[in-house]
Amino acid sequence: MKSYESKTTTINKPQTQLFAILSDMRNLGKYISEIQGRDVNIKEFTCGQDFAEANIPNLGSVRLKIVEKEPDNTIKFAVENLPIRANLWVQLKEVAENDTKMKLVIKADIPIFLVPVLGSKLQEGLDKITDTLTFAINRQNF
Repeated sequence: MKSYESKTTTINKPQTQLFAILSDMRNLGKYISEIQGRDVNIKEFTCGQDFAEANIPNLGSVRLKIVEKEPDNTIKFAVENLPIRANLWVQLKEVAENDTKMKLVIKADIPIFLVPVLGSKLQEGLDKITDTLTFAINRQNF
């Protein structure tokens, strides 16, 4: 599996609060309007406590399902409904009060001959997701 890491961003919330927000996928519904306004086109969105599913043009229906949590530090997701196997991790580290660093990591089982084509798009998408989440969470009051 090939691994891609997003850039590290800063969220202006305590690590414990940020973990609580991100580990309940129903909170993502609060960010959909923010996400839609940042060059992301989601046609349909549904979520529950441990999953979120979105219909994304040119990709189809993609589902994130929480499969593991390390309290206050890491949330691991299975990425479902893709033609490749993939997992996503959200990693959090508090460096000061109301100053938590966030990084996303995706591991995807991409055939070696497609890495040059898909790798840069996956990296670009991962960075866009990280930026969008950071922007949306920093603007919301929980």
